[in-house]
Amino acid sequence: MSDLRQWVVALPKGEIHTHLESFADATLADLARKAGEPAPEPGHKPRGLTELLDYLDWCCGLVRTEDDAIRIGREFVERAAASGVRTVDVILNPSHWTPWKDRLDELVAALGTGFAQGEAAGGPSTRICLSILRYWTAEQAMELVDTMERLRPSRVVALSIDGNEEVSGPVSARFAPAFARARELGFRTTAHAGESSPASGVWDALDVLGAERIDHGFRSVTDPELLRRLAEQRVPVALCLSQNLTLGWVSSLSEHPLRRLHEAGVRLSLNTDSSFSYVLADEYVACAEALGWGRRELAALARTSIEASFTPEEERQALLAEHDRFVAATV
Repeated sequence: MSDLRQWVVALPKGEIHTHLESFADATLADLARKAGEPAPEPGHKPRGLTELLDYLDWCCGLVRTEDDAIRIGREFVERAAASGVRTVDVILNPSHWTPWKDRLDELVAALGTGFAQGEAAGGPSTRICLSILRYWTAEQAMELVDTMERLRPSRVVALSIDGNEEVSGPVSARFAPAFARARELGFRTTAHAGESSPASGVWDALDVLGAERIDHGFRSVTDPELLRRLAEQRVPVALCLSQNLTLGWVSSLSEHPLRRLHEAGVRLSLNTDSSFSYVLADEYVACAEALGWGRRELAALARTSIEASFTPEEERQALLAEHDRFVAATV
């Protein structure tokens, strides 16, 4: 392990843009065998967003028992711990989990058991952002918010929205009432925007949905006014470098808009997007190598990942203090 990677693993940080719906190769092979289906080749990474979303449907369709879901939750936390993550906001879109249709409360409970097992072994605290699929109706979105209210107290802390913006087109107005209701109930909000949509998708997420955090958002670099707003209002943008490269949104990591977003003063964090396809510690190392950044720049990304997380306030302040002590001693 390189000195930089060792330092990255030790660096206190969070992960705030990662999906639960793709699994480790060994786990996927086990689940596929139980279901009587062929497993994909180890290390399989879908090319293109449509293929990725279909793949996630297939993966989650293999999770059919409570024990399966507990395992998924536990292994998720263990994998985050291996990168030195201290706190996680994980996205869960119910539409992928077809065996749990109309049983979302049971799925959340089983995953929570798995999360707790991983946490007890020293893993990061983990919370769930339930996510609307962009192709849903307004009624389906509101039903999800009603479920969130019913699930309290649980690990569900936020409402999200994801899906292929390029295919769905602008849909924020359809889901604005659900986001407004979630805020009234005290839930946090985040939105995928500015990945498969142009910068206008980020404007919609901010002005129509009222999202307090943007997932992806890298197309904001095309709109100087939007960049100024993100910087002035300190809106966090959660980037996923390797996933952007794999899906063909950028030609190389050195060409990723991260540098221009950083220079514009936008608050940024590094994330995996698909935590079983990518390793967060490797994302930090790849970022440093591609952009020529050092520990100080990486530490700033890690601090934002804690600041922008939906971690309870007392825990967040403790993590920030731990981060600052570590950086003062090692940078």
